[in-house]
Amino acid sequence: MKKNVLERTTARNGQKGKVKKADAIIVFLRYTPSPAEPELLFDILGSGRADWRLAFRATAHVGASAYHAYLDAKNAPTLTQRACKTLDFGKPCASHYRNSAILDNWSNIHEVLVAVVDYGKIVKKARFRGKGTTYLSWFGRHEYLDSSWTDLVKEKTNFFSIRADDRNFRRFFINHLYAGCAKDIGWLVVAENLRPRCSWEKNGEIPVIKYATGHTKENWTYGKVKFADAILIFVKVFPPRGFPEEYFDVLGSGTRDWRLAFRGTASVGKSLFLAYLDGRGIPAVVKPACKNLDFKWPCDSHYRNSHALDNWSNIQEVLVAIVDDGVVVKTIRFSGRRSTFLNWFGAHFILESPWADLRKVKQNFFSIRGDDINHRRFFINNQYAGCEKDIGWLVVVERSRCPWEKDAHTPIIKYAAGQTRENWTKGQFRNADAILVFLKYPPGPGLPEEYFDVLECGLKEWRLAFRGTAGVGTSVYDAYVEGKNVPALVQPACKTMNWNQPCHSHYRNSDALDNWFNVHEVLLGVVDGGSLVKIVRFDGHYTTFVNWFDQGRYLKSSWSDLFLQETNFFSLAGDPYESRRFFMSFTSDACAKASGWLVAVDALKPKGCAWEKTGKFPILKYAAGPKLARWASEKARDADAIVVFIKYAK
Repeated sequence: MKKNVLERTTARNGQKGKVKKADAIIVFLRYTPSPAEPELLFDILGSGRADWRLAFRATAHVGASAYHAYLDAKNAPTLTQRACKTLDFGKPCASHYRNSAILDNWSNIHEVLVAVVDYGKIVKKARFRGKGTTYLSWFGRHEYLDSSWTDLVKEKTNFFSIRADDRNFRRFFINHLYAGCAKDIGWLVVAENLRPRCSWEKNGEIPVIKYATGHTKENWTYGKVKFADAILIFVKVFPPRGFPEEYFDVLGSGTRDWRLAFRGTASVGKSLFLAYLDGRGIPAVVKPACKNLDFKWPCDSHYRNSHALDNWSNIQEVLVAIVDDGVVVKTIRFSGRRSTFLNWFGAHFILESPWADLRKVKQNFFSIRGDDINHRRFFINNQYAGCEKDIGWLVVVERSRCPWEKDAHTPIIKYAAGQTRENWTKGQFRNADAILVFLKYPPGPGLPEEYFDVLECGLKEWRLAFRGTAGVGTSVYDAYVEGKNVPALVQPACKTMNWNQPCHSHYRNSDALDNWFNVHEVLLGVVDGGSLVKIVRFDGHYTTFVNWFDQGRYLKSSWSDLFLQETNFFSLAGDPYESRRFFMSFTSDACAKASGWLVAVDALKPKGCAWEKTGKFPILKYAAGPKLARWASEKARDADAIVVFIKYAK
């Protein structure tokens, strides 16, 4: 008898012992997280959106170089404490952390943010442009956007890089001047010299992280500087394909006006109906081909655009497209007006069909839910007369009962390939690859009169959504949120840019605000003396008509310090107790010292601060200069109106 392999191996090694036959051997794979699908996402700027990915953490005094940990993972352990890769700064972290999946695959980076952590919180931030950079080159003067240090944009630097001062081992170094240790001046440094040259960089084991605590550069020896606990580096990638790319030219009209809301894919083994209904069975990340028109590329799941389906409103039309062998072979158009995301698929909504008889003959089923007993969905059927005599046009089979629905793995998407209904058993039917649902929205009343060239760039691309008018005696906040006290008919000047003409009320474009979708940017303007004197622009992606007004979504403004300064209020709701709305406030502790950029005093306040006591409300007050102002000073003026414009993604 042949010896068992294990026995022969043991003998060959000159060993004797007990050996056993195993039932199996198992091989496990551990994957490096993809840079496009990272495991760590954070809302660093308090915007309500977790869109920053942690790429690196340098921890002070751990005895190992942060620079080398960043550069090539040297001294960065494979396994780190959880607190090293989260924002839980109260928990211990005894090492650096390197997200190699991001740093070693540096691509598609939109922005980079450096955060300085001290006493358990982020105390300083600096933002950099990421486009066209490497994982080393982004940290520099040319890519710098803004930061907590207001003078950094205009002051000269002798070092501004990650590698920085090789001779003195000063890394992630933003420095203004070398003039002898006692006169060195800068903003941020990670000092890693085991034999430090200057006294200001001595503070225990390396790395020593030091930063200027104020809003400007400081003397490293005598200035307002502190030792930090850590610095963190976050990246934000460009938005994934499918935000404005979720709009397509489905019918070949030359206009991308159909929004992809759903794709049901054949034979994936998951209920298409439940995927449409509430997203069940759909993975968190689907392949790109599942959410575009690249039908030749693989898609192995359903896809649900939850933002479109769960915010079903203002729908003009719905289109169903049937895909077979990589092309759209049938389309059905439905009216979307006064519909829900479930009931639009019905005979009374149909506008156009590829089947000539569909609107002429009766149906026993025509709905998304279809036949619950037999699990036939998106079902357009003419008659039941026993399996062999069943006749119809379209069905998604999720449980097989009749022979005609047992020829593939579920879900089976079956359609009449000709111009009329067919017998399901003997007729001209084909199994499709996928069924897609697209939505088309109306352009809205008033186009183009409600679209304006606000920035004087030659394009009427900003839609007027709201105007709040000073001194009209009704709440600007209530008018914005729900249209309260806004008259049905307003003066023409209230809804145009003719700001020299009379307007005696607020104006609310309810179609724009109540059907808030696909918003690319929001522009808030301050009108004074018949001119637009201040603007603030916000990122509108994935916002609501209320939460866009947030410092974390800030893009640019007429006030140079708005991003850099800390704020105690920055929202539409503002300070309800004091009736201060549309409020961008730096401090509001004392009347004489209260300061900020914009406020709508939204009620009569006989016991309020002197600067908000007038006979009429709302008072729309703004900082007239390039920076914040005290409300009681001459640097704050009363505006005539505030206006909100929105720009849609193309």
